[in-house]
Amino acid sequence: MGLGPLTDVSPGEARKLAQEFRIERDQGRDPIEARSQRKTENFIEALLRTRVKLDPKTTPELTHLYRHYDVTGQLLYVGVAQSTHNRLQQRRKQTSWFPLTALIAIDDYPTRASAEAAEARAIVEEAPIYNRVVRLNLHKSNLKD
Repeated sequence: MGLGPLTDVSPGEARKLAQEFRIERDQGRDPIEARSQRKTENFIEALLRTRVKLDPKTTPELTHLYRHYDVTGQLLYVGVAQSTHNRLQQRRKQTSWFPLTALIAIDDYPTRASAEAAEARAIVEEAPIYNRVVRLNLHKSNLKD
């Protein structure tokens, strides 16, 4: 089991980590799986801390940008919808990758145009593995805020 590069993990830290992993192993837990689980939990906590929620009563064009992640934190898909529940049901029925989804992060935008611009940026910058096409009606100028 790797502990990281020598430049990141000192010999003293490596000994301490190795001891912790031995204890986990002796308690019947797989240390590699436990480390992966901790990374996933930290990733989920970070996403939840950054969630912005708008009030649909004061933003009638409220549109959601949603991101699907797998258990390792790999971005699978980015999309927009005004009815996220309905769209997720469609994705569940119509895509082969939906069962890989471990987490769906949802961000609110006051208008559909702002959500679509954020979606286009996310597709270009974050490279989700199952997005194939950025909507044709998005012009490069929409990539700006």
